[in-house]
Amino acid sequence: RTLTDGSIAKIVQPSSDTIVLTVRCGKTPRQLFLSASASLPLAYLSEDRYEAPREAPAFSMLLRKHLMNGRIRCVSQPGLERVLRIHVSHRNEMGDLTERVLVLEIMGKHSNLILLDENETVLDSIKRVPPQMSSVRTVLPGRDYFLPKQAEKQDPLSLTKEDIVRILSLSDTPSGRALCTHFTGISTFASEQIAALSRIDPSVSCSGLTSEELSILADTFLRELARVREGQFTPVIIYRGDRPSEFSVLTVTAPEGTKIAVCGSVSSMIRDYYSSRQKYSVIRDKTKSLRHIAETAESRAARKLSLQEKQLSDTEKADRFRLFGELLLASAHDIPSGAKSADVLNYYTGETVSIPLAEELSVAENASRYYDRYQKLKRTRISVTEQIEKTKEELTYLSGLISSFDYAENESDLAQIRRELSAQGYIKKTVSGKKGPREEKIRPLIYRTDDGFDLYVGKNNIQNEYVTFSVASAQDWWFHANDIPGSHVVIKANGRPVPDSVFEAAGRLAAHYSKAGTAPKVEVDYTLRKNLKKKAGAAPGFVIYHTNYSMMAGTGIDDLKRVQ
Repeated sequence: RTLTDGSIAKIVQPSSDTIVLTVRCGKTPRQLFLSASASLPLAYLSEDRYEAPREAPAFSMLLRKHLMNGRIRCVSQPGLERVLRIHVSHRNEMGDLTERVLVLEIMGKHSNLILLDENETVLDSIKRVPPQMSSVRTVLPGRDYFLPKQAEKQDPLSLTKEDIVRILSLSDTPSGRALCTHFTGISTFASEQIAALSRIDPSVSCSGLTSEELSILADTFLRELARVREGQFTPVIIYRGDRPSEFSVLTVTAPEGTKIAVCGSVSSMIRDYYSSRQKYSVIRDKTKSLRHIAETAESRAARKLSLQEKQLSDTEKADRFRLFGELLLASAHDIPSGAKSADVLNYYTGETVSIPLAEELSVAENASRYYDRYQKLKRTRISVTEQIEKTKEELTYLSGLISSFDYAENESDLAQIRRELSAQGYIKKTVSGKKGPREEKIRPLIYRTDDGFDLYVGKNNIQNEYVTFSVASAQDWWFHANDIPGSHVVIKANGRPVPDSVFEAAGRLAAHYSKAGTAPKVEVDYTLRKNLKKKAGAAPGFVIYHTNYSMMAGTGIDDLKRVQ
């Protein structure tokens, strides 16, 4: 409706698979963003500005020839296919009125943007598809345009309730996925939501549902389809924490641990969802190499710990060897020389013990040999016990470091993790004559309560160190999940008494930003900052304390206001 009767004033191709149409609708120009990207195909009304490349690509030149100054007659969608058809009336060079159709096919790696004439003949496409690339359909100038049929799926808008019930009753697909499996235009998330609205177990096969349950599922589905027919959409984004997980225009219920944000329009929903997802996916892609380094180090440390624990178990024989030496010396006068073994009385238990002997050695020399083995294993036990403690500390540290990748939001956070990996020796330091990169400013998360208390949350070990030893003063309260890698949380009290509600909020933040953040409840330790000590030579963010309180805290933080 927004674009109907609008005039196309500008056509830009900012990238190889993206077109932006500037449409003059009354006094307000609107920009239609059309992407045929294999990884992110979409269409929405954009508010951004797009610069034309210095040299216009051939496809954009073709669009300017056939669409520039043309009037958009209507925008249509065949059934519930992921296809957008923009019908444009345009005068050719002779002044005759012609019709062109710009078709956007949103089909994953097969996505395309195709220009058709009035006879549905392909004039050209942003991606040409020759016969060598596809045996199903070629997309080349001069070829007839058609949509590949989905033999397994049917258009639900053309079906009755009886048709839907019949199709579902013959399906062995779980009810939570059945609608997206058998009908066009239904996503997995929408299918699961409709099953949830019907109060049906999504894991149960459709063929296992009663006729009443099938009827309820079909009724709910038809009710949502009626909203589609009438254009009654409520665009929402479902967030898990700060990150968008799904979007929908249908009726949705927030799964546990999520929140729903209503958007002003479908375009703003799509724009906000994908811009947020893109931000997190870019950061996630950039963390891959660093995460791999940390996970490799963690696997290596885990293998080392396994070997050390086996070595420690071997030292359990130490006391046995000491006993053998002691018993041999006590019974030396009863043991003949050259014996291969000796049966002696263990005066601690009253039992007879058989002790293997080296026949070429005297009894005293055999006893000395057992004492030597005892001393060696005793030294090994002390050494290996110390090594095990260090390896366990390293594993705890690496586990927390790996968790911090999930909280990284920008290049600054990644630079801090990279610097930490380098300082700890997991990344080789490069030596060059150039000045090193400038250290990024440390920006922990900050939440503010209704009482005006600021709660500082470290997103990585460097930030944990910062909030604990630079932000917090001696009388500020410090929180951390008990025996679980996670963020340090500090209540900046500034000398004020802290209400219980603020303690509870800080506990939830410590629980949420920990490795157990998906659990319903997490045990959280809290203490005054003055009770914390940093172990000499310990990794960043590693503290010890012996005086603390504990609480069981939930992990939900949707009601807390983040200010940084």
